[in-house]
Amino acid sequence: MARLHKIPSFTGTRDGICIYHMKGSFFVWTASSLTAERLKNDPAFAETRRNGVILSKAAKISAGVYKKINEKNKTGKCTGY
Repeated sequence: MARLHKIPSFTGTRDGICIYHMKGSFFVWTASSLTAERLKNDPAFAETRRNGVILSKAAKISAGVYKKINEKNKTGKCTGY
């Protein structure tokens, strides 16, 4: 990924190059050959899919725990280390 110092003529993907705007700057990178279809079906990504299922379950559990924390104790920082 590289930062552009001039305003580009387009944003989005064209000819294998992606340009986007973030926090006042434009960035560019080469487009990926990875597709959603390949990620969903290719055996090479089986572990990635399994990890996604685990992360989804963990997010649901942690959301329930976080809701039970008293509002005044919510700091957004981990202090248990």
